[in-house]
Amino acid sequence: MIVEQFVQVVIGLLTCWKCPGCGKCFTGYPSFALPYKRYTLPTICAFSQRYVKNDSVTYRKLIQQNPIGSPQICNDREWQLDHSSIHRWIGTLGQFDAITRKAQDLILQADPVSTVCRDLAGLTVACRKYTSEKRKTLLLACRRLLDLEKRFCRLFDASIFHNLATKCAYR
Repeated sequence: MIVEQFVQVVIGLLTCWKCPGCGKCFTGYPSFALPYKRYTLPTICAFSQRYVKNDSVTYRKLIQQNPIGSPQICNDREWQLDHSSIHRWIGTLGQFDAITRKAQDLILQADPVSTVCRDLAGLTVACRKYTSEKRKTLLLACRRLLDLEKRFCRLFDASIFHNLATKCAYR
């Protein structure tokens, strides 16, 4: 967890269970965690959103503006959050297509006159932030997911992540 711009290690327990009917194994994550990620969900979302929303910011500039370090010292050097972490976080969030579709569907069911579809279609990413169509697609998908997260929280007073993401198998 990030406390006063420093990484503090917190141990969280994951619950695993096996369905007696189908034999599949399931893992339950704490509400602040994403599978296979070292940083907490609020940190990942905050950095990713700052990057995709602000046209002038780069990965390195974002780290310089919001430095996060670890009190752990190695070779007289403090560990710092690396700019490539944000690149990977955006790639991960951009791959959650099923979560995005389900969240959008739930928002439209709860509020049929919502402008969510029109608003998501109008989102853009600065062309200097990508060099390939694949990266552009990931950046836009990440921006859409983070925009949906805000709307979902306002409408349902709950986060997309954890219950809905778990039901969509984090896809």
